[in-house]
Amino acid sequence: MKALSEEMKRALTSRGMRIALLLGIGILIVGLNYASSYPPEKSFVDVWYISYSQSFYYLMLPLIACIPFADTLASDRKQGYLERLVVRERYKNVLNAKFFANAIAGALASALPLLLLYLILTLTNHNPLNHPALNSIEGRPYEIAELVNLYKTLPDSFILVVSGAVFIVGTLLASLGMALTLLINHRFIALSVPFLLSNLLQYFSNRARLIPWY
Repeated sequence: MKALSEEMKRALTSRGMRIALLLGIGILIVGLNYASSYPPEKSFVDVWYISYSQSFYYLMLPLIACIPFADTLASDRKQGYLERLVVRERYKNVLNAKFFANAIAGALASALPLLLLYLILTLTNHNPLNHPALNSIEGRPYEIAELVNLYKTLPDSFILVVSGAVFIVGTLLASLGMALTLLINHRFIALSVPFLLSNLLQYFSNRARLIPWY
């Protein structure tokens, strides 16, 4: 239990966590700048979704999820810190604590910038939903009927569903990054392989047309 609290504190207060959050916020600011070129009648959910999708936030998600803590298992092993932890706790408990803290850190780093943008937009944008000026402009979801209905009728739920999916994917990507360092003890592996694998799969899914672009 002590190992878990220590690893959670390390993960959530780490320099990597701050960098990941700043990276996510910076990418969304680029998206906001892009959204400014759309008609001014856009509602808060229009701005949010354009900022998310047109900034390619989802392409950078593997980095955002892995930067906070995914490389620490490799660095702790190299620096001898892991051996000192194992003296006080069972190795299995330490490993479980590291993976759990890493998963939570990756998930929060992935989803918090989106939720922060949602909070800001709901406080500052009071335009009505579904303005026809945006109907003929790419920038709204159109491939999944259930999400389209949420977007048009329950935009808050739409944003929470997408942010929840990002939260889960962030968990998986961060866990993959740390798991890879069990095979190859190098922090670069934790940061690079999930990013390369995710974008490679995205590339092939687009080319093969077997999986929709989302």
